[in-house]
Amino acid sequence: MSQLATPPRSPLRWISATYAAKVSEHAQSLPAPCLEDAPAEADARRMQRMVEQLVEMPSKTRQELFQLLRWKARAVPWSAIHPSWILPLFDALPGGWRLWAVASLPPEIRGQFARADGETVILSPGKPPPWWIGWIADHVRESLDYPEFAPWERGGEDALRSLWEHEQAELERLLRAHGATGLVACIRKMPRPEAQQLLWQVPADLEPLVADTVQSQKWVDDPFWTTILAEFEALSPDVGGRLFWMGFADVLRYGNQSDASAHLRRLAFRLPREAGHWALEQLRSRPAWLALPLQPSVEHWKERFQALRDELLGRAQPPMTSKARTET
Repeated sequence: MSQLATPPRSPLRWISATYAAKVSEHAQSLPAPCLEDAPAEADARRMQRMVEQLVEMPSKTRQELFQLLRWKARAVPWSAIHPSWILPLFDALPGGWRLWAVASLPPEIRGQFARADGETVILSPGKPPPWWIGWIADHVRESLDYPEFAPWERGGEDALRSLWEHEQAELERLLRAHGATGLVACIRKMPRPEAQQLLWQVPADLEPLVADTVQSQKWVDDPFWTTILAEFEALSPDVGGRLFWMGFADVLRYGNQSDASAHLRRLAFRLPREAGHWALEQLRSRPAWLALPLQPSVEHWKERFQALRDELLGRAQPPMTSKARTET
């Protein structure tokens, strides 16, 4: 199991344990749900209500619902996990098992899992046994500590909660653009020569956005940006590359202060392993900038980020939404 962050809560495990305790004649002797799985207060109320509904359901309906919830909890949204996370897990399997693992992937993404050295994956003519699909999904999910969502949770139009459903190129474009708006907030406080040096290094595709941010005064006076610009200089001396890390860091800050840890973890696994590993490490180590208050408020941050996402990616549902939700 990964040591990069605390394993995510399991809503289904909590619901199952609570239901078992509620209907058992020996409820006092049953173990309580694990403390690390204890939900937030708002989720606890939803879970308690769901348990009450389960108790009232006809037996057959309840059994079918539990089966559906178990399937959703075990499913892996393959198209929403970057191959660089899964390839090391597959490469660690014995040769025959690795072929089965690749063969088990959805056809539209199977080609992404060719070996890094360019070797073509030749699939075995034999099909994996019936139990294999569930086993490899469990193996990947548990190895990555891939987060399980509560039964009622959806991404929707929230500024953060649907980001993991976008394609990698779209995410990188959005995070770079978000970092560029933060750069404007930084250069306003710099001596003119230093500010000009940074502006000259802004990638050409982001120059119109930076110019519009300046002219329309869309920047936000937030100390976070100057802090993170200096801190990330060693991580990415190139300003163009640093914009991505700045934007990503601010999204982590928002998610950390909005009780959205599961969505942040899914976002980390959607991006290449280097970026995702860095994000999980920040969530584990809790650097000081992660707790800097969002200026001027959380709601204002959401509105600005949502507007930028709509401008860059359109208001339509993310291209992979239906596929990812089907898989999950």
